[in-house]
Parts: sequence; structure tokens; C-alpha cells
Amino acid sequence: MEQNIIGTTIAALRREKGLTQDALAAQLGVSAQAVSKWENGLSCPDILMLPKYSAISRGATRKRCCTPCSSSGISS
Repeated sequence: MEQNIIGTTIAALRREKGLTQDALAAQLGVSAQAVSKWENGLSCPDILMLPKYSAISRGATRKRCCTPCSSSGISS
């Protein structure tokens, strides 16, 4: 369930910024496939990546994502 919340949040924020999955992946230093997996709830980004993602989304991550996947034992 938490993966779906994080995934839909990442997708919404990416679209708000007008970024493609490829563009977001390039900014984060991951593959577009990783971004796709996050958005589809198949995995979560590493918790250490959230500050970088927050900077890209201008802090919106803190407002929208309150429970990281790592707290549930799920890893990317």
C-alpha cells in the first residue's frame, strides 16, 4: 500500500514539473525503468534519494510522502 502512495505521488509531482520519466531519472542518476517501477508500486526509491528528489520537486516530497518504504522493510 505504501508503495502505491509513494508511486502515485512521484508520478503526480513529475507531471506537475513537466518531466518525463527519462528526464527525472537523469536528474536522480537512476534508470527510467527504476522511475517506472516506483510509479507503478513495484519498488520504492532508496530513502537516501529523497532529499535529492525533494530538491527537484522543490520540497513537495516532505508534504506528500510521510511514510518511506524502508519503514515497512520494502527496498528498491
